[in-house]
Amino acid sequence: MLWLKSSENNDTWSLLEGKHYIGCRLVFKLKYNVNGLVDRYKARLVAKGYTQQLGLCEEVYMNIPQGYKTTIKRLVCKLNKSMNLGKSQWFCKFSSILLQHGFT
Repeated sequence: MLWLKSSENNDTWSLLEGKHYIGCRLVFKLKYNVNGLVDRYKARLVAKGYTQQLGLCEEVYMNIPQGYKTTIKRLVCKLNKSMNLGKSQWFCKFSSILLQHGFT
């Protein structure tokens, strides 16, 4: 699974044990060329950010994606990078950058 290898190589998440987590799912999409024929298949892992509470500006954990092989039970993924987490998480990141640059 190429999407899984890509996520690991980009340090998208870290594996930890025993935290409260949100779900995740795979989104599949077909890309077409100019002739209308299928050019490639794309898969994207998306965290179910709609289960978060509004104003949540903290570490986010999600369950291990389907297809990820591990022998240790109760592991969860700590998200190091954004995975379409929703407006709440995006706004926290955006506002912290604005504050760093002196905006009020």
